[in-house]
Amino acid sequence: MNHSKKIKRHLFIEELWEQNEKTGKWECFKIDFKNPQEEILKKIYVDTPLVIAIKNENVFSTSSQPSLMGYMLELSEIKKNDIVLEIGTGSGYNASLISEIVGEENVFTVEIDHSIAVMAKRNIQRCGKKINVICGDGSKFYPDKNYNSVIVTCATPDIYWYKNIVDGGIVVIPLLTRGLEMLCKFKKIKNKFYGEVKLPVRFLTFAGINMILSDYKRNIEALGKLLLKGEKLEELSSEFTSLPPIKRVSFLFYLSLIEEDAIYYLPLKNEFPEGYGIWKKVFPQGIVLITRDGITHFGDKSVVDKLVKHFEEFKKKNITYRDFKIEAVKEKPERLSKDDIVVQKKFNTFIFRLK
Repeated sequence: MNHSKKIKRHLFIEELWEQNEKTGKWECFKIDFKNPQEEILKKIYVDTPLVIAIKNENVFSTSSQPSLMGYMLELSEIKKNDIVLEIGTGSGYNASLISEIVGEENVFTVEIDHSIAVMAKRNIQRCGKKINVICGDGSKFYPDKNYNSVIVTCATPDIYWYKNIVDGGIVVIPLLTRGLEMLCKFKKIKNKFYGEVKLPVRFLTFAGINMILSDYKRNIEALGKLLLKGEKLEELSSEFTSLPPIKRVSFLFYLSLIEEDAIYYLPLKNEFPEGYGIWKKVFPQGIVLITRDGITHFGDKSVVDKLVKHFEEFKKKNITYRDFKIEAVKEKPERLSKDDIVVQKKFNTFIFRLK
C-alpha cells in the first residue's frame, strides 16, 4: 500500500514558508483546510522538503522530502506491531506514515520544541489519528520501551537509545560528524551496532543537552569576512570540480572522519557561499574551504598542505562513501586494523572501516 497517498500531506502544513528570491524575506502561506487553495496545494504536493516554521528569520522546522521519508521507512524494515521511536516530530506527517504500518499505539515520537509538538498533535488529530507525541529532549526523555526501530529525522552525532533497542533492531539516522551528515542504517547485534552509509543528506541539526558542538555547522560571521579576503586555489579547484559528484561528496565525508579541524561553514548572510573544509583555530590561524565555486584559502598555508595531503590519500585509496561499513560501540574498541578510522563521540565510538 502507498501510505503517502492515504495520508494527505497538506493536512500537516498549517503554515508554508517560502523565501522571496528578490528580497530574501520569508513569506507565509496559510491553507484553508475546509477549502484548500489550489495554488498552495501545488506548492505542498512536490517531492521537496517544506519549511513549516520560521524563528528569528531562520528555518525552525521542516517537513522532509517525501521520497526520502519513504526511503528511510524502507531502511527501517518496520512491520505490523513493531514498536517505533521517532526523534524529531516536526509536522507529524512522518509519524502518521509510520503508524499506517505498525499501528498508531506503537509509534512514539519526540519533539524538543513545545510549540512544534503542539502543532504536530493538532495535525495528527486533524488526520484522524492518535499517536504518542512527547515533548522533550530526544536523547534523554522518551518512553522506556523495547524498540524494534528508531527513525531519526534530525542530524545527530550519536546513538543515544542504546539500551532500549532490541537485539536485531534498526536505527536509521542522519549521522553527523564534524558538521557533515550522511544517512546511515545500523543494526544492533548484541552490544554493538553495525552500519553502512547510504547517501548524503541535509536535515536540521539535533538540539538538546547532549549535542556535540564540534559536530555542528558553524555560522560564524567573522569567517565569511576572512574568506572574502582569501585567494582561490585555481589548480586544486579545477582538479576537485572535475571529479564525479559521488567522488566529491566522498572526499568531504573522508575529510570529516580523519581531520579534527574539519568544519562545515554555513553563512549567516550571502557574504560567502557555504562549504566544507579545514579551520585551524590556533595561531597562526588559517582556513581552506571547498564550495560550489571552488576552493578558497585564507591565512596559514599549513591548512592547504593538510587538505592536499588528505586529498592525495583519498585518491590513492580510490574509494567512495559506499565502501565504508561502520561499527558503533560504547566501550573502547577491542580490535583495530591499520586502515580503521576511529571517531570518538560523547556516547559512542564509531569505527569506520572499508568493506
